[in-house]
Amino acid sequence: MRDAKIFNGWIENFFGNKLEVATSSQVPVEVGDEFRFEGFGHHITMVFQSELESINAIDVLTGGVETVIEGSNAKVLESYGSTFVLKVTGQIRFASSNEAVRIKVSNLPGSVLVGPKEVQAKAVDVSPGGVGMIVEEQLEIGSDVRMNLETNFGTLTGIVEVKYCVEDIRNAGYYRTGLQIKEMDRIERPRWDRFMREIH
Repeated sequence: MRDAKIFNGWIENFFGNKLEVATSSQVPVEVGDEFRFEGFGHHITMVFQSELESINAIDVLTGGVETVIEGSNAKVLESYGSTFVLKVTGQIRFASSNEAVRIKVSNLPGSVLVGPKEVQAKAVDVSPGGVGMIVEEQLEIGSDVRMNLETNFGTLTGIVEVKYCVEDIRNAGYYRTGLQIKEMDRIERPRWDRFMREIH
């Protein structure tokens, strides 16, 4: 709230009035900073005021740097990968939303077919209507490609539209892309729906 900076991440734990958020934010923050927090679930959002209580151990391999402000005990975090522990300090307000839940997954392997060419990929998040992937080549925004995703239900496949494709700041030479499902056949769609139910 003090500087109107924005960060985003994944809610990894929420119990009582405490929540943990994994983030790749590069915005410097301090313990005690106040935030207006907005969380997204399945067709629901929540908004509340919160305070940064602590910063969990930083993975130095992802470029996290914690420094001390000269002349004080305050620590500042600049990081590509860390977990913020926040305390809810205000009333939680809920509202309905058209957004479907996005769920973080552990790098499911897959590929996209661009014409005859197969581009290797891995899924990092999924939702009922799409997949977030890291791919080895830049994809054309607005193009339709065939996606293959390796899951515990076997290979799931369908036609998807490339909604965005940007350089991945944490993986040089790779791209982060958002794929919206356009078409799945009568066999694939029930398997996809079951996959989504199982990972909730």
